[in-house]
Amino acid sequence: MPRRRRVLLEREVRLSELERAYRRGRDARVRERILLVKLVKQGYSCTQVAELIGVSHQKVARWVRRFNEGGLEALRDRPRGKPRPKVSDEELLSILRTSPRELGYPYDGWYFTLLKVELERRGVSYSVSRLWKRVTRLGYRLKRPRPRHHRAERSRWVLFKKE
Repeated sequence: MPRRRRVLLEREVRLSELERAYRRGRDARVRERILLVKLVKQGYSCTQVAELIGVSHQKVARWVRRFNEGGLEALRDRPRGKPRPKVSDEELLSILRTSPRELGYPYDGWYFTLLKVELERRGVSYSVSRLWKRVTRLGYRLKRPRPRHHRAERSRWVLFKKE
């Protein structure tokens, strides 16, 4: 078994300060990290703490190092950026402004499943619900025309709509 380098708690902190932060903490992950540091402060090794809590030795060592570098604030999650979209808004708009017939589909207007198929043809995969969010954010609404019966009389239809 490879020998592990011992990670020590270098930052000066009182045990009561760690206990207070643990009690006041709302985020379960941050509380777990405070508990890891608290146990190391009490004299347990990272391996012993890992066995007690049921996490890996590397996880304990990583959070002790982060605490040494930045204190209690370093135990919080760092902000994450938003994921970049797979297709730019400009490319999506260019697809929506093009008729599906021009791209070889037998339809006059776009609907979400057809848009999904076109994007997959271009090598991008989106769910229909995610496509709906992107398209509505761009100010579009994909609606298909309501079918009309071929024998329906136009004049009677107009009278029906008025009533």
